[in-house]
Amino acid sequence: MAGKIRIALPPGGGSLIRKAAALLQRTIEERSGARVVSEGADLTVDLGLEPGMGTEGFKISDECGRVVRVAGNDKRGVRFVMEAPEGAEEACALLEAADQRLSEGVRQSWRWRTLLLRGIIDADLVRNDFYASETVEAALEELTTIYHAERAEVNLAPPTRTALPELLKHL
Repeated sequence: MAGKIRIALPPGGGSLIRKAAALLQRTIEERSGARVVSEGADLTVDLGLEPGMGTEGFKISDECGRVVRVAGNDKRGVRFVMEAPEGAEEACALLEAADQRLSEGVRQSWRWRTLLLRGIIDADLVRNDFYASETVEAALEELTTIYHAERAEVNLAPPTRTALPELLKHL
């Protein structure tokens, strides 16, 4: 696993790119134990802009084993963005209200649990400025169980605190 990681920002990236980098740094340090440094890194995460992927589009690629490039079509594409974040809390409230009215069998079905958990994750991420709280972590762990992804390839498993260090080992 990379013990030291550098986050490279594009020139003129602006406040949204800096905010994405700060969120990435916090997540890396909390979930992997790696440190974010300005030089002497084992791995570089290069945040960049690459127009042509559509509004808020992004791609992640591994370049030469020591550089991971996260390229967004625009500044918002570099950061995880949901389609309508302003509606996430309302959608979650509707899902939770429906959950109370459903039979126990439906409430425990994997299809319903997946939908409800996605609503909970989105609303909690919006509430916490896209920071993965304990609520999000618990929902991701449950999704891992639903997907039978406990032993899945690390790049296919939800990004839980246990999966992220494994993913970084393979970079």
